[in-house]
Amino acid sequence: MKFGALAAAFAFAASSLSGASASAQQTVRVFVPAVDYPSGVRPDSSEYRVGLHYELGPTGRVASCRIVEPSRQPALDAESCRIALARVLIRPQAGRMEGSLVFVWLGDASAGSIRTPGEPLDYDLVGRISYLDYPAEARRRSGTTAYAVRVSPFGRPIDCTITQSSGVPALDQRTCNIVMTRGMYIPSTDGSRPVAGVAHGRIRWVAP
Repeated sequence: MKFGALAAAFAFAASSLSGASASAQQTVRVFVPAVDYPSGVRPDSSEYRVGLHYELGPTGRVASCRIVEPSRQPALDAESCRIALARVLIRPQAGRMEGSLVFVWLGDASAGSIRTPGEPLDYDLVGRISYLDYPAEARRRSGTTAYAVRVSPFGRPIDCTITQSSGVPALDQRTCNIVMTRGMYIPSTDGSRPVAGVAHGRIRWVAP
């Protein structure tokens, strides 16, 4: 099941993301899967939080990164800033050239879906879904929908494909609708610049 890209981006106040970028005045969580752990750090059942403060350059790339909430793993702190400097694109606005991000490094037990290293990372998509998003036509049925989303070099979702159905068509369709209208991503990189990539995720729907 594939859904074409929607023309308009959905603006949401919870994290003030707009278009393909995060607001420079809000703290936004980024969840990093176990496959992206740097060498020398083995994922376990723990989650590690790394809070960082960034300053933007005139093109919207992160020009400087400073750790303000270190984890218990210095290598994860350093890798969080490396990702921010190499991959984060944030639309610059007058008077809003700095902000904060929290990288949440997931343990292997929390991976949730099949991922490959260097995939685009979403700005806490699941955290912006509520019971109000549950489709009435699902008739109180629950299920988990896995999906793949193609992401542009600017972090915009291009199209969404269901990779594992919940068994409830309405839940699958709502999943891709949410991904396409609310999804904002840190894009992949070829080592020197952001590039298009494919991200994987899943949404677990529990009937209200």
